[in-house]
Amino acid sequence: MNEIVTSIIGIIVTTVVLPLVTLGGTKLIHYLNSKIKDEYARRILTSITSSVERAVRVVFQTYVESLKKSGTFDKEAQKTALILAKRLQKNLI
Repeated sequence: MNEIVTSIIGIIVTTVVLPLVTLGGTKLIHYLNSKIKDEYARRILTSITSSVERAVRVVFQTYVESLKKSGTFDKEAQKTALILAKRLQKNLI
């Protein structure tokens, strides 16, 4: 029973959360770009937002999904996922 619930949650996260992160990032970029007049600042903002989005996707697809399938995604693993995403985002800029 626990495996079924974990599987369902994994499917929901994959089909709902990742697209929402992408959509949210895109909406944020468009909103902020409409408020920023400096083209250089716009490019930097777009670059940073895109790198954060990519880092979250990569960590989710590689680290988080494997832990969820094995049922070991706990608070400590969440902290590790955040650290991994931050490190990866810094490397993507």
